[in-house]
Amino acid sequence: MPVGIIVNVLSVIIGGIVGGLFGERLTEKFKVEINMIFGACSMAMGIYAIVPMKYEIHACCYFISGIGYRLWYDYSFG
Repeated sequence: MPVGIIVNVLSVIIGGIVGGLFGERLTEKFKVEINMIFGACSMAMGIYAIVPMKYEIHACCYFISGIGYRLWYDYSFG
């Protein structure tokens, strides 16, 4: 069974529904910065394709959590 394809399709459908329902409640700054995070992760995965990394998912998770913390800190403490 093609689990990856099913997960991809469901992610797009659920993300589209959630984005349609709650998208206008997000600030413009958040929308810009979340695109920056996704872009950085895409670059990290591209680098992974060129230079093999042993634990790519860990690197992406650490990167996302670090940026998420920074976003939270900026929004909470100005």
